[in-house]
Order: sequence, then structure tokens, then C-alpha cells
Amino acid sequence: MAENGRHTYRLAANTDLLQLKRGVFGSRHPVGLVGYIPLPTGADASDEQQTRWRILLELTGEIRGLLPFEILDDVILGRDYAGSDVPDLDLSLLDAHDLGVSRQHAMLRPTESHLYLIDLGSTNGTLVNSVPLGQGRAHPLAEGDHISLAKLNMSIVGLQKVAGEIPGPDTDSLPKPSKRAGEEGGVPTERLQREDWDLD
Repeated sequence: MAENGRHTYRLAANTDLLQLKRGVFGSRHPVGLVGYIPLPTGADASDEQQTRWRILLELTGEIRGLLPFEILDDVILGRDYAGSDVPDLDLSLLDAHDLGVSRQHAMLRPTESHLYLIDLGSTNGTLVNSVPLGQGRAHPLAEGDHISLAKLNMSIVGLQKVAGEIPGPDTDSLPKPSKRAGEEGGVPTERLQREDWDLD
């Protein structure tokens, strides 16, 4: 969906919600995780120079599963609305309306140092580890954090920075060194070589 230049990614139960398989000693691992869903939709996922964050969210409410996302730019979390307030990630499938999630509830913002969560003035608030976020306050996320968007609860079970490549200088545009006296074509002449080594 594209409205006012914004594209919304809607969760689909058969493709995005991955079940957790219980292992020995209570360990868990995802079944069928083959990659991360790039967000926001329409961002240039092939740009290897930008820093991105991979986040794996475990839903801890009545609906269980994992949500794997690769955050390329600011991502607004919320629920579907037929107006100008469409989010980048539509959480309606997770009963977001009944759980009190606002249309534009919170934002994930990737930076070079952290992936931040910012409450966008939601009606029912945003909590990280049971601590309310103030409206507009950026909170750096960490693996193991528990997030509540109103009553929609999830935990961060994976968080990884994918550093962008720092482009090197364009050597074709750098100024060329000037020739010194006694040089021809950048190579010292015989006279310059003698002067450089003459210690008398």
C-alpha cells in the first residue's frame, strides 16, 4: 500500500510469524527462518554503505512467534488505518487494535551506534523493560529487552548491527602532486638524483 509516499508492510500469518521449536534444556530456535524482512518497504536494501540493524522479536502474548526484520531507515510501528496515518509496519494481525496500539504508535530509528525506539505520542504508551518511554524520547534497544506497545508484548531475542561499508576516496578526483624542479614525468632526472645524494 502506498499513500502519501509511504508504503505499509502488512504481516501475513503464513509467511512472517515463525513458530518457536523447544529444544533441550529449554533452548529455543526459530523454525524456517531464512532471512530478514527489509523495512521500510521501498528503502534501498542493496545500499551496502548504510548501517542497518537486524532485529528478531519474539511475541510473548497470546499470539506466539518470531518476527525477523532488517531495519534500513526509520520504521513506524502501528496498525492499519484508511487515512494519512499509515504505519510502515502494520501490526493489525496481532490484534493490535484490541490491545490498544495506536495508528502510529512508535518508531524504530537506526543509527551508527544504536537501534532506537521512540514513542510517537501513542494513546496507551510504550514500555521498555516495564519503564514508560516519554513521548519523543529515543531509547537505545539491546538484546533481551522487553517491549510493550500498549498491551502488545514482545522481547528482543536477537539484535545485530550490520555496519555499512565506508567508501574510500575517489583517487581520480584527488589533486595530482606537482612536479619538483629537476623532475620529468614524475621521475627524478640524473641531476636531481646527484643533488639528493651529494653529501659534500
